[in-house]
Amino acid sequence: MNLPPRRAVRRQFWLFVLAGLTKEEAALAVGLAARSGYSWFHQAGGVAPSHLHTEPSSRQLSFSEREEISAGVESDQSIRAIARAIGRSPS
Repeated sequence: MNLPPRRAVRRQFWLFVLAGLTKEEAALAVGLAARSGYSWFHQAGGVAPSHLHTEPSSRQLSFSEREEISAGVESDQSIRAIARAIGRSPS
């Protein structure tokens, strides 16, 4: 699963909260300051996002795929060649 780090951390934070950890404990468990967990919890109104139990879509490009695309564009590769290199559709 190629999630941006922040999104993956936030998802893990909420999974820990749903498992019974306090917001502070969940924040510490994912490597954040307890205050960050408090902030994330209150920004969401104390309600875990509904998308937690679904796997993230593969429609989104990962950071490494974006880097590959950028490098391909810089080296004047065709869109189709770049797409083949990262295993994606040219569209």
